[in-house]
Amino acid sequence: MHVALVLAEADSGRASTIELSNALTAAGHEVEVFGADAATRGTAQDDLAAYTAGLREAWAMRTPDVVHAQSWLSGMAALSAAHGPDIPVVQSFGAGTDPRNAEVRKLVPVLARRAGWMAASNTAQLLELLNMGCARSRLSVIPAGVGRTLFTPPGPVAPRGAARHRVVSMWSPSTPVDQAMIVTTLTAIPDTEWVVAVDPVDAEAAGSTVRTMAEAAGVGDRLTVQQVDDGHQLAALLRSADAFGCPVTADPTGFTTLRAMSCGIPVVGTAVGALVDIVVDDVTGWLVPAGETLKFVDAMRRLLHEPFAGRGMGGAGRDRACSRYSWERVATDALRAYTGALDQVRAVTA
Repeated sequence: MHVALVLAEADSGRASTIELSNALTAAGHEVEVFGADAATRGTAQDDLAAYTAGLREAWAMRTPDVVHAQSWLSGMAALSAAHGPDIPVVQSFGAGTDPRNAEVRKLVPVLARRAGWMAASNTAQLLELLNMGCARSRLSVIPAGVGRTLFTPPGPVAPRGAARHRVVSMWSPSTPVDQAMIVTTLTAIPDTEWVVAVDPVDAEAAGSTVRTMAEAAGVGDRLTVQQVDDGHQLAALLRSADAFGCPVTADPTGFTTLRAMSCGIPVVGTAVGALVDIVVDDVTGWLVPAGETLKFVDAMRRLLHEPFAGRGMGGAGRDRACSRYSWERVATDALRAYTGALDQVRAVTA
């Protein structure tokens, strides 16, 4: 199968798209990634019309069997470039299906009518798409995956501070952490340090507020906001943790949680988005309702004070990440969606 993966300049998850491309290629399929950088195919991605024209020109010369758009923005370009049912489009949304967003409420039904298949990133997003009018017969979940050979329990370990326990979390614009929950947890559990990992681009936005809150609460010396430049650095940081703390208000992919689990680190998180699918409560970690700070603190305290149970949860998390969320398994999920989109075209043209 010849697959075109389409990104827009503003899309997050570029690394995931490349991993999916590699897994599909390893399975014997031909994959082209459009929009992975600003120079791809000579397109100007800040200009949707120019990007669409570039895709249309490329596909006129060599038509893919199926197109997989990674966001609603890249979906608009892909559907316009495909210009008809002959090139089926699978539409993913990343983080962009919040029904409270007026633009999303208008665009999703339009994309759903034109796309051959809709792909949610988690079960909660699938339900959101159903509630916005998407047909269940053309809808499935393509979750995030994890590089299980990079994110492994053995490997380099980042140095730790003097505290007895270490919690690591990850902040990004699509997975904002509940900063008050972090500070409250540090206040309630002495001899614990918390490291918030951030992409260099997001470091200033992520760090200023939580640092101020921690200083005001008297725990600023036990909170670190640390830039991570690549997967190797993140893997070393995750291995240094006793727990992965995920007190997020939203998480459409659970990308970093999967990486922590693949490193054998147990998870304490909030029951939102993809975490509900990924974390098996009381097996690979603990989930608490979003906003329930006291329950989160209690779960984290139990995990840190019961290291034997934590190691068992970490091992179970590694097994789950490698079996259900390997990129090979995710590629299989994607191929089912591609086949579904192709079947829709055949049904229309038969």
